Amino acid sequence: MAIKIKHQFFDRLNTVDDNLKIKYLIIGTFNPGPPEIDLLDPTEKRQFEVIEATKKYIDSQSIMNFYDRSKNRFWKIMDILNSESFYQNNFELINAKGLKFYKTKVKMNREKTFDRQQAFCKTHEIFITDLTKYINPSNFCNIYENFPDKVIEQSNPELNTIEIIAMIKKYHINTILINFDFKSKNTHLLNSQILKIKKEFPDKTIERILSPSGAAGNSYSDLLNDWKRYIKINNQATNNV
Repeated sequence: MAIKIKHQFFDRLNTVDDNLKIKYLIIGTFNPGPPEIDLLDPTEKRQFEVIEATKKYIDSQSIMNFYDRSKNRFWKIMDILNSESFYQNNFELINAKGLKFYKTKVKMNREKTFDRQQAFCKTHEIFITDLTKYINPSNFCNIYENFPDKVIEQSNPELNTIEIIAMIKKYHINTILINFDFKSKNTHLLNSQILKIKKEFPDKTIERILSPSGAAGNSYSDLLNDWKRYIKINNQATNNV
C-alpha cells in the first residue's frame, strides 16, 4: 500500500475567479491534511489512528486558514500592518477583533476571524498558495510533527509550480514573496521550483521574506520591518468586523 497526503487547503491553492485581483502572491511549502485512508495498509492505518488522536494533530486540523496555527506569527504581522495604530509598537497586545485567532488568551470566534482574514486578503489583493499539492512519504515520521521542508523534499512531493506560473500570468501578479529559504542545501527540489518561477518572470519582484513560523524564531519587529519592504497596507484602522 502507500501513504498519500493532500494539502490541507488543496482547493485553495489556486483560483479560477476571473474577477479576483492579486497584487501579492505569497508562496510557502506544504500544509499536511489527513492521508487518503483507502491507500493505507492495516499497519499504516493503526499508526495514523494513534496520530489523529493526539492533541497536536487535532489542533492542526482544526485551523481554517494558511498560517493559522497558534505559534505561527503570519496573521499577527498582517494585523500589525493593518492596524499599526492599535499596537503602537507594543506587539504583546492582543487584538480581539483582529486577524490572528486566539482560543485561550481572549475569546474569539474562529469563523469570524477567518472571515476577517479572507476579507483582508481580498481588500489588499493578497493570495496565499504553496509549492506542494501532495506528498507520498514512505512513513509518517515527522509528517505531523513540525513537517520541516527537508521532510517534504524527501517525501516524493507532487508540485504546484505549473499552476503557480499560470496564475501569475493570468492575474498579472508582480510581487511574489517566498515564505521559506529557497537557497537551503536541504531542499534542492523545492529550490528548483522557485528558480523556474524566477526564470519565467525575470522582470517581476520575486523575493524571500522572513518566515513567520514559531520554529524560525524571528521577532515581530524583524518580521514587520522585513515584510513592510514589500507589502504596503493603506488601511491603518483596526478591523472591527
